[in-house]
Amino acid sequence: MGKRVVVFGAGVAGLTAAHELAVRGYAVTVYETKAVVGGRSRTQYAAPVPDGVGFKQMLKDEPLATVAAAQAAGKIDAAGNPSTKLTDPRKLLPGEHGYRFFPAFYRHLNETMRRTPIVEEVAPGTWKARADRRTTLDNLHPTTVLGYAAADGLRVHRFTRRKLGLRDLVQMLRDFLSTVGATFEDTVIIELAILQFMTTCAERRTAELEHLSWWDFMEASRLSPQAQAWVQKTPEALVAMDAKESDARTYGAVSVQLLLDQLSDGLETDRTMTGPTSEAWLEHWQNFLQHSLGVKFNLNHSLDKIKLLPGDAPQFDVQGPGGGPPLELRHAVDFEFAVLALPLYALVKVLTASFPMPMPTVDLQRAVQFHNASPYGYQSGIQFYLTERVHFLEGHLYCLNSAWGLSAIAQSQFWREDMLNAYGIGTVISVDVGIWEAVGSNGKRALDCTEEEFADEVWHQLREATGVSGGNANAVGASTTPWTHLPLKPRFYHADADVRFNVPAVGAVRFMINRPSEFALRPGRIGDGVTQTFQAYELQFNGTTGMCGDYLQTYTRITTMEAANEAARHACNAIMEKDAYDGERCTIYPMELWELPELEPFLALDRDRFNRGDPHLVTTLHARDWLQLLIP
Repeated sequence: MGKRVVVFGAGVAGLTAAHELAVRGYAVTVYETKAVVGGRSRTQYAAPVPDGVGFKQMLKDEPLATVAAAQAAGKIDAAGNPSTKLTDPRKLLPGEHGYRFFPAFYRHLNETMRRTPIVEEVAPGTWKARADRRTTLDNLHPTTVLGYAAADGLRVHRFTRRKLGLRDLVQMLRDFLSTVGATFEDTVIIELAILQFMTTCAERRTAELEHLSWWDFMEASRLSPQAQAWVQKTPEALVAMDAKESDARTYGAVSVQLLLDQLSDGLETDRTMTGPTSEAWLEHWQNFLQHSLGVKFNLNHSLDKIKLLPGDAPQFDVQGPGGGPPLELRHAVDFEFAVLALPLYALVKVLTASFPMPMPTVDLQRAVQFHNASPYGYQSGIQFYLTERVHFLEGHLYCLNSAWGLSAIAQSQFWREDMLNAYGIGTVISVDVGIWEAVGSNGKRALDCTEEEFADEVWHQLREATGVSGGNANAVGASTTPWTHLPLKPRFYHADADVRFNVPAVGAVRFMINRPSEFALRPGRIGDGVTQTFQAYELQFNGTTGMCGDYLQTYTRITTMEAANEAARHACNAIMEKDAYDGERCTIYPMELWELPELEPFLALDRDRFNRGDPHLVTTLHARDWLQLLIP
């Protein structure tokens, strides 16, 4: 085994770091606060409470925390073997918060999942990869339908998966906008803005578009209300990205990737899991790391404090599940390298408990300052369980006019396991809330609701958006036939256990928004994605400790599993550089390199113009002014 590495945090960032280092021969030990791996991406299991009403919050026990709890919940039998069926509806039900959206441009995550074989225990203590060579990437299922529920009806866009090209993109964009009720004038304005963005060189994107909102860049105030809702609320539903708040480079780059995804062959576009996330992905990932790569996992262990010993060598104090004196992990005694893969709020809590201001290093100082500047939006939601089998849209549904910016997907239709047979549940619908500070029909913001008020209002808004209540009774069109109306009440619901309702802080569900001029304030350093595509993060504490998480500078730029995976690769590359590792570094995929190849001459032209101090050609030609004259 190679040098020893300790990783703090077993979310996507921590698991990626453990994977990339262990596969290269490093001896990795992971410490995780929770009883399960996965962080925000984990499945939250819960036991429904039968009360005769069918609209009660379920218990929030972590799965398999102890053998006794697992047996009591029916997850394993008296001999410790997994239960084959959970026919009793009082058993644990899986809860997915965040609908596990896996677009094609998640190149880092796709590659990691492709390199994660599903291993199974063939005999006590003996684990092998499946004979069919399945990987966790095979547990993703593509969708081909996208729905928009607007005030005047439900519109469905079916992806045709055409050959990639500029003409195809323009035509697809026109078809796409027509499904949300955009006018011809809207379409021309949006097309011009997107084409201007796609022909803007990386240097200008950094110098100009990072300091401008997308709303202002595309002059969205000239759009119709329908088109404004599409511009602002669709990405907000996906990744808590607000067009009025997000910088134009981030918003434009992600929007272009989402559009280009629809021009793929459909195998990796708009995918979702074929089962609960922990069972279809995270547990397989942990098993592979542990039983094939030798990674050690210490769950229920939290990093409490960092101390600097003589020579600035770090010591990490770790609190175990039994209390008592913390474990003292010392550099050169217990490890050679460390990775801090904690969420930003958790990292800042440790840092402020460990050091006085200013922090010992520039990046740690920037992490605290960035957190304190509160660059947050909120993204989380609730799971609804219906006794009935409801025919829901075969893909993601965005409720454009819902007060809380809802998006939803009926996950159970994509799961391999028959929920009705296994759990007595006919349909599982996951709903995300993208706008937590707006007032709902109950007169409250989502931030201010109790848990039951939150569940009741989300269900009301979802039923209204899909046309079964209020003045929207006939909104659902024939394009979704057969469509089953949602019942008056769900059987059970389960809100995200990380949310703290009716308190000022909403817990661990805050997502960072790239507001104008803020990307450069994040810790970590990357190249421009064109002339320099590799630049390892700087190691902390005298070159021993890497940082990774979706709050660092990444080419992905937004708070996603993809950004967490990419950041871990940068941190691992920094460790390998310091260690003079004689092997391949982690591959980095700057997403802006995957746009339309036929626009390269225009990008080169804009680069020349930028270097001369000239504006973009669209600006020079006053194209938008001409457009305003042509379109009253």
